Amino acid sequence: MVQAVIFDMDGLMIDSERVRLEFRRQIRKEMGVSARPDPWELTMGMGKEEVKRVCRQYYAEDYPAEEISRISWEMWKDYQSENGVPVKKGLFSLLDALDRNRIPAAVATSTEKENALYTLKLCGIADRMEQMVFGDMVEHAKPEPDIFLKAAELLKLPTKGCLVLEDSPNGVKAAYSAGMKVIMVPDLVQPGPEIRRLLFGCAESLSEVAQLLDLE
Repeated sequence: MVQAVIFDMDGLMIDSERVRLEFRRQIRKEMGVSARPDPWELTMGMGKEEVKRVCRQYYAEDYPAEEISRISWEMWKDYQSENGVPVKKGLFSLLDALDRNRIPAAVATSTEKENALYTLKLCGIADRMEQMVFGDMVEHAKPEPDIFLKAAELLKLPTKGCLVLEDSPNGVKAAYSAGMKVIMVPDLVQPGPEIRRLLFGCAESLSEVAQLLDLE
């Protein structure tokens, strides 16, 4: 029985990944950083420090990770202010279905609290969440299970009673390692055989999740 549903944020609830990838590409070009493609498939779902480590291994030790992250966030913040937050299809109808069935929702995102809260409050998601866990609240980021274990702790529920919704392989691995069921709603990356073995289910959009959970 599903006692709570834990949502990832970027790429799952918020259609942010494509926009922010383009922002980082523009910034690197303007800064004269290597033209090698962004290693986004490796870093999806990871925390700030893990992304920095991967990028410095991929590009160079002097890769200006902090500066690119800061500028990218400012561009994304301006984008949201001007255009609104691009929310994924079916999100609010799924939250309504969870409310009707008295199943609490939580968010577990690798994004730092200040930045994540800006987005979640702007689009009205924050008030719909029973608990929220951010990347700077745990020691180890996805694919380690820390963030989901923290969410279960705050929800006061056993991990086996929690179902996670994720779009990234790193997030799927983290939830599975935490002992939780996982439904993947792919965004930029489709699940390969290794990831599919870890899944409780796979949905094309959040609109299908309520059906998979047999919610009225």
